[in-house]
Amino acid sequence: MVKFMNYFDYRQLNASDVHTHEFLGSTFISEREKDAHNHRFSGISSKAIPVQNGHIHEIVGNTSFDDMHIHQIRLQTGIQIPVGNNRHVHFANGITTTDDGHTHNLQFTTLI
Repeated sequence: MVKFMNYFDYRQLNASDVHTHEFLGSTFISEREKDAHNHRFSGISSKAIPVQNGHIHEIVGNTSFDDMHIHQIRLQTGIQIPVGNNRHVHFANGITTTDDGHTHNLQFTTLI
């Protein structure tokens, strides 16, 4: 189980280290045999959280309301992946909360 940071003192970081990322995506389809559907999600990550060899971000939010329910998302990204020009993205994968008797897997990268 992932342990989430409740508080980080961002004052100890340089201004260039403090940033967030937009994210968006769709969950994998669930309930294929009886009620196949998926959900969309989007939002803004937490500020950068320093870890060994870089930083990560926390992603918290809700999916879209589809099939008469929503799911919650709470996960941590992987460390930064350079994409050139001193920019980076983060890979994230996880699973939603159980709602309406099922979960959804999700997998995405943050935006630059």
